[in-house]
Amino acid sequence: MLKKVLFIFLYILWRGIAIRGIPSDYAPYVMHYHQLGAKVLLVGMGFILFHKYLWKSLKSIHLLEQIKICLAVLLGIILTIGLINVILFHHSSPFVFNYPVAERTPQFVFLALIVAPIFEELFYRYSIVYLGKKRWLRRLSVVASVLLFALSHMANVGGNLFALYPFLFIGIYLTMAYMWKKNIWTSIFAHMAYNLTVMILAVVMG
Repeated sequence: MLKKVLFIFLYILWRGIAIRGIPSDYAPYVMHYHQLGAKVLLVGMGFILFHKYLWKSLKSIHLLEQIKICLAVLLGIILTIGLINVILFHHSSPFVFNYPVAERTPQFVFLALIVAPIFEELFYRYSIVYLGKKRWLRRLSVVASVLLFALSHMANVGGNLFALYPFLFIGIYLTMAYMWKKNIWTSIFAHMAYNLTVMILAVVMG
């Protein structure tokens, strides 16, 4: 628990410094939330703090079962968002995948497929979601996890709060996967699979 609190504190501290700014030529690369350097540092800190748990839980992963979970999460997210698009927004195409050409770089791919899923699952799921016996605390932590995860993607929707609903459902499904197996690698791999699928579909359908 103390390590989780420390990880959350380090993230909040870094966010505070990022907002205030630092007088350094390295600031745009190290301190900005959407830059690769910052998340690599946070992932490294996560591995240092949680290395025993991460190694033990990774060894308990069963490949076939993980594939089934990834497929279930993928289908759940895509179908849920597609249904909402049809019912509420009457989209001619319920499945909208956006992957701008300008972002199709090796750095972005590495960030989206490896670094971001590991960091976000360690922070929004492993560090925030409570898996103990207190039901009220479990529910509160799940709500906090899902909301904070969605809000962290505000830049992806140009500051439009209403447009965050896809990230809200992504957070819900990933949280369900984590709580079901109580293994953070379950949601990490599901997160990676979702990001990879969206990138592939965006290229194919674009």
